[in-house]
Amino acid sequence: MKNLDEVIAAIRSERLDKGIKQAEIAQRMGCSVTFVQAIEYRHNVDRRWGTVLAYAEAVGVTINVTVGEPKE
Repeated sequence: MKNLDEVIAAIRSERLDKGIKQAEIAQRMGCSVTFVQAIEYRHNVDRRWGTVLAYAEAVGVTINVTVGEPKE
């Protein structure tokens, strides 16, 4: 399972691949660009799952979580 930092890094990578600017993400999320930067770079923001899910939705990606023992 990836930790939250890895999940956010993967979402950021998708944002960059799609050519979406932080300002557009901020508009979609209804927040400031500074807040988006804080999410992406872990600056003084409480990065809860709800915030990360909203960030992912604004980028246009989904997060899938599997609970249980890994299958081989």
